[in-house]
Amino acid sequence: MSIAHDAEKDTTFDVAAEGDVDGETLDSLLADLVMALSTESLTESQALELVARHLSAAAGLSGATLCEFDRETGTLKPVAQAGDSSDDDVACAGRALRGPGGSMREGDRLAIPLRLGGHIVGVLLLSGTNPVVLRPRQIAALALHFATLLEMAPHRQMKRAERDSAAMRRLLQNGVTAPSLQDAARVVVESAAEAFDTDRAVLCLVDLDQRIRFVETVGIAESAAEELLADLEQDLATTGSVWRTMTSRTLFVGDVHDGAADHEPLFHALNLRAYAAVPLVSGTRPIGWVLCGDTRSAREWTSRFLVVAGKLSVSGALILVNAEARQANEEILKYRANHDALTGLKNRAGLGEGAGNVLQEATDTGSHAALLLIDLNGFKEVNDTQGHQAGDSLLQQVAKRLVASVRRHDMVARLGGDEFAVLLTDSVKAERVAARICEQLRKPFRLGSSSVTIGGSIGISVYPSDASDFDELLEAADIAMYTAKRETKPSGGGYRRAVPA
Repeated sequence: MSIAHDAEKDTTFDVAAEGDVDGETLDSLLADLVMALSTESLTESQALELVARHLSAAAGLSGATLCEFDRETGTLKPVAQAGDSSDDDVACAGRALRGPGGSMREGDRLAIPLRLGGHIVGVLLLSGTNPVVLRPRQIAALALHFATLLEMAPHRQMKRAERDSAAMRRLLQNGVTAPSLQDAARVVVESAAEAFDTDRAVLCLVDLDQRIRFVETVGIAESAAEELLADLEQDLATTGSVWRTMTSRTLFVGDVHDGAADHEPLFHALNLRAYAAVPLVSGTRPIGWVLCGDTRSAREWTSRFLVVAGKLSVSGALILVNAEARQANEEILKYRANHDALTGLKNRAGLGEGAGNVLQEATDTGSHAALLLIDLNGFKEVNDTQGHQAGDSLLQQVAKRLVASVRRHDMVARLGGDEFAVLLTDSVKAERVAARICEQLRKPFRLGSSSVTIGGSIGISVYPSDASDFDELLEAADIAMYTAKRETKPSGGGYRRAVPA
């Protein structure tokens, strides 16, 4: 293969070229390179992607290879490649270094030595099939930018390592204090997107049957995220080849267009060009995964990202598992704070909390709510003669009968001792419900081998007719209940309405 060194041929892909690469194309490319170089995240592959994007049509570029010069060994090694390549690209780049010092054309390839401060730092090799001309000033500009990119590589690597460490620290600091699974998932997926430097990320958790049960996203429009959640939830994760692959290792895909991997519909739906799929492993079981992807261009996943993936896989899973356990524990504590341990009904605090919502809705809609306050007749005698165990059993049976006497959305509570309450969202049938409860309480209750008969006295108050808030409603029902006990207990119990003030 011949090698030409004259000035005209040094700057061409083909001596038959008819025109320059237009200045606007080069200006746009250089502007993008300058902007990209100002960030710490630009990789050599991304820089070559920029060149390919701008010069493929305008300059007939079909491939680009960037080689770095090792000053200690005096050898070249390829660090990035875009488009077509040849087995002897590195050898071609080496011949350019041994030439008279300028760029060198060899067949359809143009080798551009990269220098900074008089020192060789690498070679940029461009391949093209169309007749195009790159002028010396254009080559010089490209050479300067790529030489700067290579020279800054150690600094960028250090900055990336610092950024990765900072992202993992924030992951742990913010994750361990996340109050809920939703908050913890947001911390994990945002940290993953930051560490992998991707514009989109999706976190999926699976249940014990490997069905997707939870999805959190970053970089996706809310409407698209909701649609994605609807499509993914309850899907069987194990049907996907990617999930089966990454249960044991992180899956890195540099370009979905290379045909080397069988990509899930999920990745196509997200319009990803490159992605990293990281399993979240708790103990020996994968509990989900984080998918970090780029829509912009192909990616070169270096060993640095493998280290990040390892930390994210374990730390992310630990944060999510702990957050879910913490949330479950808080929900248990909240349940216990608002429910009666013996009967499972709402307690006084739970009734007060629920009543706030019911009374507010009645105010907003102009409707009426009713409170039934119930005191058992004869409970003390059963508890004293047959013991606390029998008394507890009686209270549990009363609770079941009360629940069966009202609608599902009405609220039944045990306020303490043998006192119960029922909050009705509709006061129209309050007296009918009270009558039904009195009837149920008169029926015998089975306690071991014997049965007992009790009764109940019920006071009824209506919001807003009898009260302006829950405390007043409770007080009015209490007065009515004592009236009912005084007047109806001898006959087995009954109910009375509150008397308007």
